[in-house]
Amino acid sequence: TPPLSLPSDREVAKQDGDDVQVDSPATKTGDLLDSLKKDGFVVLKGFVPRCCATSSRERLSLELKKVIESGESQRFAKINDRKFRHDLRLHMTDENKSILSTAFGRKHGQQNNNPQYRDVYEKIIGGDASLVEFGVITSHPGAEAQSIHSDVTYDSEARCVYTTFLALQDIDEKMGPTNIWSGTHQALFL
Repeated sequence: TPPLSLPSDREVAKQDGDDVQVDSPATKTGDLLDSLKKDGFVVLKGFVPRCCATSSRERLSLELKKVIESGESQRFAKINDRKFRHDLRLHMTDENKSILSTAFGRKHGQQNNNPQYRDVYEKIIGGDASLVEFGVITSHPGAEAQSIHSDVTYDSEARCVYTTFLALQDIDEKMGPTNIWSGTHQALFL
């Protein structure tokens, strides 16, 4: 399952057990597609404008608080260490749809932040792809690092699944950024 987007200003990838700082992603659509095929991930910086990320983060924090207080446990997907980390399934409300339209398409008649990134998605998944899961993952102080894992079980015969991670805040090393092992999208790894 190749993650498609890690747009925070600083992400670390793993390659042959060594940390590799990802500072400057490929910039042309063809280069991005080549990197995705080879490495299993690409970094798309500036995918969500800072103002949209900030307002979305604040609104989603309130939604998370309300769901926790209401006890709606069915809204949570499985995640390690739920005491300090949550994976909240989002409803497809107009407000939540606006996050998607800002990142992937048009919002209020204007093109998204970087139309080239929309080209990447359209070339990879086409116009008839299904959104399988839509959620927000939060980690709070005290959360332990997650163990190395795959988001889905590898199956060479299955259709391609793309994971998109939209960082709604800058992520630094002390926060425990997402790590990706280059090339693990091509075979089962343990």
